[in-house]
This record gives sequence, structure tokens and C-alpha cells, in this order.
Amino acid sequence: MIAAAGNDRRPDENNNISLQARFPAAFVSAVGVGALPKDAQADKDNKYSPSHYSNKSDRPEEVGIITLGGEPGEKNGVLGVYIGKFPPMEFWLRQYKPIWRPFLWLYFAIRWGSFYGPQNKHYWAWWAGTSFATPIVTGVVAAVLSDLSAPVRVDTAVSKLYTTQGIKNAITVANEDVIEKVKQV
Repeated sequence: MIAAAGNDRRPDENNNISLQARFPAAFVSAVGVGALPKDAQADKDNKYSPSHYSNKSDRPEEVGIITLGGEPGEKNGVLGVYIGKFPPMEFWLRQYKPIWRPFLWLYFAIRWGSFYGPQNKHYWAWWAGTSFATPIVTGVVAAVLSDLSAPVRVDTAVSKLYTTQGIKNAITVANEDVIEKVKQV
């Protein structure tokens, strides 16, 4: 089983990762998946920091994998289909101080051409979360499993990804393994 770790983390003042993976990612039989920001860069120790919301990838985190999950905001996450309405204007204005809301309401209404909120004309949206990182790992594992000459087992596919460096060992600040770029396996 491959499962999303959860999006509950709130970093402390030292940007420490405090929340363990949620279930089912925390089950021993599951490969937990955490999220990396879109433009993740390694620090001086060649380690990556997860997205600000991402829980640790697994329990213990050394058995989990982390990959692109993005950050909230346009063009910062994973582009995907969205056929519903976007949230109403009140949702967008909540993040601002009350004194600025009337001015911003007018600005957004002019910008979006609607007093309700942004219109969904293209049926696409930018998503962020461990639930958007998980299908990337699942797809890479499925690509390995599609090789009919190999045994059809998830653990075998994941092992093959390690041996071909599709997944790199212990490369985040929490010792989580990373899929930086999907390599052909």
C-alpha cells in the first residue's frame, strides 16, 4: 500500500518537523509519502526540507518517500482537473485584515469579473498536498511493476527504484527518501 502522510504539520520556530505520518501511511505494510515544494533546493548538508504542511512521510520516517507535493498558491503545486466552483470571495478575503477587505473585495471583483469569486472557466486548478505527491510515487512504482519480466510485488518495485537511484536514500532533514526527478527505470 502507498499512502499520503498527511498535511497537518505546522513548523515550530526552528522549522522542525513535528507531526508523524497519519494512518494508513503509518502502517508497517504501507509506504508513506510526504510532500516537497515545487522548487525544492538542497541545503548545505545536501538535505531537502519538506513542504511547510507535510507530515513526516512514514513511521519511522526512514521507510517513507517524499516527492513533489507543491505549496499552496497558483503555479506552486501540481496542476490538475477541477470541475467545481472556486471558493467564494469571503474565503479569499479571510487572510487579510478586516480594514483592507472592502478595498480588496473591489479589486478582486474587478480582476475576476465577478462579485462572488474567481470563475472556473478552464476546469484546472493548482493543488498542493501529500495526496498529490502520493500518485507520483504510485505511478513510478506502477511503471516498474509493468515490466512483465519482474515479479509483481510493490516491495520489489520499490527496491528496484532504490537500486536505479530513482529514489535516493535519506536525503531530507527528517531522513526521508526522495524522488527528485522521475528517472526512467
